[in-house]
This record gives sequence, structure tokens and C-alpha cells, in this order.
Amino acid sequence: MNDIFDICISYPSVLNEELFESWINGVPVEEAAKNLQSQPDVEAFQLSHELLAASVADQYAQFTLLDSAMMQPDVFVNYPSNYILDWKLRKKLVECYYSLDDALCRELIGSKLSARFRRDLADVAERCGIRLRSCRRQYENLRRVARFVEDTPGHLCEIIRRYFVLPLPLAEVYAAMIFLCVNRFETSKRCFSGATFADFTYCAEQLMTYWTNSNNQVAKLDSPVDLELDFEFCGELKVLKLLAEKQTYLDRHKSLVIRQISSSVSELCLNGVETNFKSLSKAIITIATGLSHAKEVRDLFLDIIEKVVDVVVGAQWTYQEFSNFLTSYDETLRILPPAKSSSFQRCWTRFFAPFKSISLRFYHLPLNTST
Repeated sequence: MNDIFDICISYPSVLNEELFESWINGVPVEEAAKNLQSQPDVEAFQLSHELLAASVADQYAQFTLLDSAMMQPDVFVNYPSNYILDWKLRKKLVECYYSLDDALCRELIGSKLSARFRRDLADVAERCGIRLRSCRRQYENLRRVARFVEDTPGHLCEIIRRYFVLPLPLAEVYAAMIFLCVNRFETSKRCFSGATFADFTYCAEQLMTYWTNSNNQVAKLDSPVDLELDFEFCGELKVLKLLAEKQTYLDRHKSLVIRQISSSVSELCLNGVETNFKSLSKAIITIATGLSHAKEVRDLFLDIIEKVVDVVVGAQWTYQEFSNFLTSYDETLRILPPAKSSSFQRCWTRFFAPFKSISLRFYHLPLNTST
């Protein structure tokens, strides 16, 4: 009996990164093979579509074997004896597997990352223009990371980098996304239609820096220090109500602001400050003093747009004029009698720094007062 066997051994394993990306994005075998047809090597060797499809199917089968390994990326990357793959390639595969589409993240902001939400993923995928398999992968990755970090002490981004072996930019995206979902900010109204995921990532970073315990010397032992909002500092801000209720303080504050910005803004802006100062100041103070209430916190972005940004854009202030106004509002408020204590000023800085940054970030959104 003279049977002949053809044996091919590949060591280390050869994985096609382009096909891996197609696989995680849910591209069918036939479509992936068709996409390869125009590559120079394929044309040079005149490979048939059937042969390409068989090769793609084989690669997809290898990727399926890696699926479970991606549930523990730190083990997959850091213990090479378990996987016959180059270290750099393992890291690259993890980064690719845990990649996130901005469109999907924008759609999911404010949603509860629950198992029950899975039934809506088909509609979400259609709205985002991505394949259902890709949508499911990203959603499950978000849930996996969120479940892991909620009971792990440390800084959110560092936890994600360490245990999921992700590059800093991607870890920051996961941290911002999880922060926004845990705190359930309202972002679905029509006035947010022009806001991108990058806008909300920026806002999340501001809030995580100033409105959490991220700078607290006493670290939490059972959860990240910068996942949940901390409003203990808001107690000091109650004194702001005097600025809104007492006419002498309101008039003094307005005159100080107008005097300070008079040489750096247009006449139109100065007239706008004269007309809108009371309503803008009341809005800022209401937001500051209402942060201890869950509803006010959930509507933070909405309140900033409707009560501050829309007023400014409607008054035709430029971005720089708006920035000058906010800077002057901050600096002149600090010299008024109710606001001179050092404890108040520390708390005011924690409130106003992210408030100003977020307000300026939302300035570019189209004026749309309809929610």
C-alpha cells in the first residue's frame, strides 16, 4: 500500500490580519474572498475564487479558536507558551478585536449595558451601518470591560490598559464610554443631533478629572476612583444662591464682567451681556447648586445646551467672546463677598473648570432649541 500524503506545517502560525479584521466585522467568507481577488499576489498566481474561499474559511476557523482567548487578553498576550503567535501580533489582534466604532458608541451613550439590551442590537446595527456580528462583538466587549472594572480599585483607564492590554487611546475611549453609560447622561434629544462621540468623550474626561474622586489620596478598595460622580464638594456651592437672589450682588457681578471684557468683545456682545446676564447667571448657578440631585445630573449636558449655549449662540457671540465671558464670570465671581472663602473657591474651581470646557465644546453644535 503506497498511499501518499501531502503535509504542510506552519510554525509559527500564519494569520492574515486583513482577514482577521474582516472576520471580527462579520464579513462572510465569500465576500472576503472576493475582496482578496484584486490583490497583486492573487492576480500574479492566478488563484481561483474557490481556492481563495477555502483559504479564507480556513483562516476564519483559526480565528474562531482564538475567540475564547480574547475573553482574557492579558493571558493571551503575556503567556506566549499557550499560543504560537508573535507577541506583537497577539497585541495587535487584541487591539483589533476590542476596537470600537464611533457611530456605535454614539448610539449607545447613556444606555444601560445590560443583557436585555441585546435584543435591540439588530436595530442598532442597522442605524449605525455596521454588521450585526460586529455590533454584538463590540457590545459584548463593552459589557465585559464594564463588569470587570466596576469592582476593581484604581483609575479606570489604567485598569483597562493593564487587564485588557489595550493602547492608551483605546483604553481612554472605553473609560469614557463606561463612565457615560454608568452615569446615564441624557444625550438622545434633538439638540444633540450634531454632537459626535468625540464631543462626549471630551466631556467625560473633564468630568472624570474634576467631579470624581480621581485626585483623592484615599483610594477606593472596591471600585475605580473615577467611575462614579462625587458631589460632596457641592455643599459649599449653596452660597451661590445669594448671588442669584440678591440684586446688589447680581448687579455688581454684571458690572465687573462688562468692565473686564469691554475691550476684548464687540458692541453686540456687550449688549448681549447686558441683556442676558441675569438669565445666564441664574442658569449657571442653578446647574451648580442642583448637582446633588440625580435628575439634574442626568440632564447636565441638556441644561448646558438649552440654558447657556443656545442663549449665547442666539445672541450671536463668537466662540472667543463666549470664552472671554466665561473666564470673566469666573474671575469676577471670586471677589464677591459670598465667594471669598478658600473652601468655596476650591469647590467652585471643581465645578466651573469642566462646566466652562463643556460649554465651549458644545458651542459648535447647531442652534436647535427643540428637544
